[in-house]
Amino acid sequence: MHADETRRRVCAVILTYHPRNPQLATLVGRIAPQVDAIVLVDNGSTAASRELIREATRSFSGTVVVPLDDNLGVAAGHNVGIGIALERGFEFVLILDQDSVPAPDMVARLMKGYADAAGRGRPVAAVGPRYVHRQSGRDSFFVQFGLLRFRKVWCSGSPDALVPADMLISSGSLIPAEALRAVGMMRDDLFIDHVDTEWFLRAAQHGRASYGVCDALMEHEIGERRRALWIGGRREFSFHSPLRHYYTFRNSVFLYTRTRYPMRWKMGRQAAFRHVRSLRHTVLGSHHACPHDAARCLGRSVRPPGHFRSIAPPCRPALTPSRPGWCPSPS
Repeated sequence: MHADETRRRVCAVILTYHPRNPQLATLVGRIAPQVDAIVLVDNGSTAASRELIREATRSFSGTVVVPLDDNLGVAAGHNVGIGIALERGFEFVLILDQDSVPAPDMVARLMKGYADAAGRGRPVAAVGPRYVHRQSGRDSFFVQFGLLRFRKVWCSGSPDALVPADMLISSGSLIPAEALRAVGMMRDDLFIDHVDTEWFLRAAQHGRASYGVCDALMEHEIGERRRALWIGGRREFSFHSPLRHYYTFRNSVFLYTRTRYPMRWKMGRQAAFRHVRSLRHTVLGSHHACPHDAARCLGRSVRPPGHFRSIAPPCRPALTPSRPGWCPSPS
């Protein structure tokens, strides 16, 4: 596919929250030649961060910057950008995080992968790139649901392969507009974690398939930091803040207790092990969250969806230092 043909079809949606320089400028400079337009949604960053955003996007006339007054979360921020892209008639939406840097030909290779996938008979939910961990330089893998665990599918043997995947990470995902209209937008009451997981599970329920494109490359960061540990061999782990662990646990409980999500995903997540550990990290971690508030909030995650939007993290010391433990009642 020619570059100009790609640019007529794709709108990139970039979500920022206190972005860093020069990383954001690198991302914008790398993706701008590959797409027709950029919608950058900022989730309530500081004035200094917004000045950085203006500098990073100043040279690209096809960029629309949407500053939000508050941090509405990953899902709501994505939905704002996706809505603009759909209103303007773009055929594809490319989701990008501020900590991702695509290869110069990533979009063209994703578009080719999409064309190949569309020829396989099933409607396509999305295609996504193979990403490399910026911190370690290690390759990622794509995920398929097994009977009791997730299968990791690597690209090392087939660098140009198209890999069926049961879910992709949101950053780098190229989603056709007709899939977004059929499946719906991101679920914004999840706020941050499992937003992409829930959308891909829902897309599969609509009979749509997702694929990893091995020769489409992107650098990406996962977690606030990474650390190598020796557990039956050298393994690298991403470490998140206690607040992220809270949302991971809360949203996992919500998805586990809804029958419409497949059992293969629930078994693969190994809830009894992974997220009890996450709760321990949340309650007993460095911020010393309040266990009674955590238990009260997490208990609400099994209630009907109408109550779910009001569930807030039990402790947000950086945001509410005078109220170390809190959880609003459902409306």
